Amino acid sequence: MSQRLEQAKLRLSAGNANIAITALELGFNDQSHLTRAFKAHFGLTPGQFVKQHSGD
Repeated sequence: MSQRLEQAKLRLSAGNANIAITALELGFNDQSHLTRAFKAHFGLTPGQFVKQHSGD
């Protein structure tokens, strides 16, 4: 699981990844599953992570 979450983090940090598509491509059941696991592992949601790393 942690490898998939690290892969999701890499894709999201690239700035052009869609969270729902990333979730499915990495084998999560849906976006919600990725979001819950991502928040438990990293302490923030994928959306929050993207906002923090977008430079806005």
